[in-house]
Amino acid sequence: MRFVAVAAAALLFFGCDQSVQDRGAAEDPAGATTSSTSVEATLRRGYEIPIPSIEYWESSTTPKFVYEMRFDPSLEPGGRPRLHRNGWAKAYYANGSIEREGAYRYDASLNRSERVGTWTYYEDDGSVARIEQRGGPAIWTGPDQRIPPPERPEP
Repeated sequence: MRFVAVAAAALLFFGCDQSVQDRGAAEDPAGATTSSTSVEATLRRGYEIPIPSIEYWESSTTPKFVYEMRFDPSLEPGGRPRLHRNGWAKAYYANGSIEREGAYRYDASLNRSERVGTWTYYEDDGSVARIEQRGGPAIWTGPDQRIPPPERPEP
């Protein structure tokens, strides 16, 4: 099962690795090229737009983890970006009820994703067990939230 998830992530990685400059211009049916200045036109899947990922309980169709992944720039010169948990996440008990939900943010200095912001933990019957404030700069408060592209220096 994990091989399938890794293969799917690799496929998404190679299929989504496009620059903002390639997305900034759009062609109209008449063949003219128009420049789009809207934020939506510069958002890229896997960068500012999250890629959903689901892991299942062994031998089951019940989700175990549902989380958003985003590419993060490589710290090495010429290196390729890597996918990390970076956005909204949920974990489930084997019976299908929610265990916890909150946001992850990738920290390049630690080379791992950390829980940030508000995390809610549930009992297996669905009642709230506790709510934690994990600190950190959480920018996601729900699933599929898009963020503006990072500021780019002008050439």
